[in-house]
Amino acid sequence: MSYLPAPPKFSATFVDADGYTVPAVGYKLYAYAAGTSNLKDTYTSSTLGTANANPVVLDTRGEANVWLSGNYKFILKTDADATIWTVDNINDLTSSGTFTNATLAGTLTITSTALTWSGNPTHSGNHTWAGNQVFNGNVTIGDAAADALTVAPNAVTWSGNPTHSGNHTWSGNHTWSGSQTYTTPSVVMSVCKIKTANTSRASTVTVIDDTHLVQALGVGTWKVSVFVPVWGTTTADGGMKSGLYFSGTSTNGIQYHEARTGGSVTATSGIDTSFVDFAAATIAVGTSSISESWLRIEGFLIVTVAGNLSWKWAQNVSDTDATNAGIGGNMICTRLA
Repeated sequence: MSYLPAPPKFSATFVDADGYTVPAVGYKLYAYAAGTSNLKDTYTSSTLGTANANPVVLDTRGEANVWLSGNYKFILKTDADATIWTVDNINDLTSSGTFTNATLAGTLTITSTALTWSGNPTHSGNHTWAGNQVFNGNVTIGDAAADALTVAPNAVTWSGNPTHSGNHTWSGNHTWSGSQTYTTPSVVMSVCKIKTANTSRASTVTVIDDTHLVQALGVGTWKVSVFVPVWGTTTADGGMKSGLYFSGTSTNGIQYHEARTGGSVTATSGIDTSFVDFAAATIAVGTSSISESWLRIEGFLIVTVAGNLSWKWAQNVSDTDATNAGIGGNMICTRLA
């Protein structure tokens, strides 16, 4: 690239009475901050080490060394202080410079308290960022169809509430501290609901959700296990009926009921493709102790649309003596795929 250099010195001339152009010897150049009447220094060299007098008095050639730092207003006066001209908003290239279709080669150092990119700048090639970088707004790194992103810092800190979408594959060893919440746990991870108090129901045969055993399940294949201690208040007339119900969409639901009541074990099994309205097992509930009567349900669920899996139950025969589901009962759901 070629270019014409700027004048290496400030110079001024005037036309005398005989029509000759002569140097403006002794003329005075006043320098002010742009748009003001506040005097502002110019300098004798590019290092900005020594300030000129203000005004700068032009030498016998009508010239002076005038180096700028920032934005100026200049007023040129004769040696008798008659104003020749005034020019405001004179900028050096370090302030408010505009480069159009410019190529900057070599090592470029930008030292700024704030850097603003407007429009849609394009950066090609490889870039190395050192120090602390802050990216605000929506940032896209790489081409999702072709590029790989490698992050290899000593430590990564996530602040705020970042959201990650899509599928993520984690390799190697990972250490998670604090509490994690997974809408859909990873494969071979379990979610568990536990009864923290007894639940009693009387004079009802309409099955409804247990107070504690309702679990949200995302898409995937789940193994489900329910275990609940059950007993009657004074007599066994009310009994119990129960089933697993799923509010989303699922296939290949298999349930196996097993009940131990007062020392005897009865079992029922069935297959239902939706886990809805599975024929509820009827259990004669003993009254001697919690430990002697319990209900166990095992099953598999392939979820295609997320929903809530709930253990619903009621008395088998309406009775004023309550049927009870005991504290410590639990529902464990393990994602297999």
